[in-house]
Amino acid sequence: MNNEVLGTAVGVLFIILGLALLIRYKKLSSHKYFRWLIVIISIILIGFGIFMGWESIQQVWIGEV
Repeated sequence: MNNEVLGTAVGVLFIILGLALLIRYKKLSSHKYFRWLIVIISIILIGFGIFMGWESIQQVWIGEV
């Protein structure tokens, strides 16, 4: 597997994990503090997934190694 394909796959995985946490955060905890923590972590995961996917796609388009 190429690094670009692996980076894109891991990026998509992080996005899916972040969205799953964001959708289910009310059922995961009843405390307000933990809900905010889950929301922040899910936003970070989504952002990191977008970053990883974008960087690996950019490497394919530009040709950087």
